[in-house]
Amino acid sequence: PPPPTAQTSTTALGYAASPLPPTNDPYVLLGLSTREGSRLSGSGSAPYDEKEVKRAFRRMTKLYHPDAVTTKDSTEDERRRANDEFARINAAYQAILDPEAEE
Repeated sequence: PPPPTAQTSTTALGYAASPLPPTNDPYVLLGLSTREGSRLSGSGSAPYDEKEVKRAFRRMTKLYHPDAVTTKDSTEDERRRANDEFARINAAYQAILDPEAEE
């Protein structure tokens, strides 16, 4: 196999997926696309039902859980990055479940 490139830097952590996108959109962070016309603070109707959001959250936590992507040989920086990405996933899930908590 070819050596990892700088573009795939998180492969050193063992991610089964690409790094999280640099966005604060909770739907994108959970791997859901935002549906036209519905946002967290907007039309009042949620773009996804709770079941869909929970399924996406569980899928992402399996992919990005720090215990799953780090090893005993991982550096402190790799562990911190894994914890930060996992925290972003949790925050996105909470923001979707309770949009008023963000305000």
